[in-house]
Amino acid sequence: MIDEKKQKKSVEDEKQSEIAENVSQRLPVKRKPLYFVDAISQLNEAQINSVKELGFESVLHYRIEYIPSRLAFSLLKSFDEEKCKIKLYNGKKIHITEDDVELVYGFPRGDITYCREKWKSNAPLMRELAEQCDTKPGNVNHKAVEQLMLADQKGGPQFKILFLVLLESALIEPSTCGMIKSKIGEIIDDLDNVRNINWCSYTIYVLKFAMGNWSKTEKNAFAGPLPFFMAAYYHKHVVSPASAAGAPSGSRVPVGNMFGLQERAERREQRVKKVMDLSCGDHRNPIQMQLKVEEEGDGGGGRAAEKKQASKDWESMSLSEKAVELYVGEK
Repeated sequence: MIDEKKQKKSVEDEKQSEIAENVSQRLPVKRKPLYFVDAISQLNEAQINSVKELGFESVLHYRIEYIPSRLAFSLLKSFDEEKCKIKLYNGKKIHITEDDVELVYGFPRGDITYCREKWKSNAPLMRELAEQCDTKPGNVNHKAVEQLMLADQKGGPQFKILFLVLLESALIEPSTCGMIKSKIGEIIDDLDNVRNINWCSYTIYVLKFAMGNWSKTEKNAFAGPLPFFMAAYYHKHVVSPASAAGAPSGSRVPVGNMFGLQERAERREQRVKKVMDLSCGDHRNPIQMQLKVEEEGDGGGGRAAEKKQASKDWESMSLSEKAVELYVGEK
């Protein structure tokens, strides 16, 4: 009986240690989505119309500027690329599908299935980009491509090609080094068929492919559609349950605030870091330690309120409270 209790405690300690480790680790992000947000904010009317012709009008409203690195690492650790599911700490699973890509990004979902091409097959496109940017194919950066794109004031074929390259690098398949490494050379060769491609299935394919590569070391940047992946998690695990409980929800994930109060998430990351620094070598529940740190930082004036909030059950929490709790992986 005593041995069983020790074994059970050992398993619990190991689980808490794993949770604490996942919460504390950061995912390297070589290129923030901010550059893409900045680029599309500068488009003129002709360029906007060209984006609409390609079928990507929903992307014009994209406003996610950064990736919460701790949450990103934790979600990737919990993702099964074969089943395309995120396994939560409470045992529940979130299935990620093409429908989610359409919901989050609003990408075209045509009848043509596109398979990801290898780097070598896209060499002609990269050589052309490098020549225009006056650099080597492996050193094409986003700012240079953005400037070339914006320079085509009429929104012609050159603009469309460069827009697709930037979109791919920001929302579908960023490179692990932070440079442009396009894999859509064949798509760009036929601009008339861009909106007929199933970009949703392609995004899911890249997600699985990137996960297979990242999971080998878990140390590199993630070369997949991370903004979509995290927004799909947020929508299915925060927005949808809240909607079922009676909270209002739109037909599409709010692209300006996919993670539920980005500023609050940033502050939360700083507090989580403080918790993990304090809990080095201590396998107690990091969530409980988090509450303790916040109480101490409150100077005593708000301790009763903090404790009262900590005792709330899941159903009685507001949407923003759920988002905060989910951020550190308790639910």
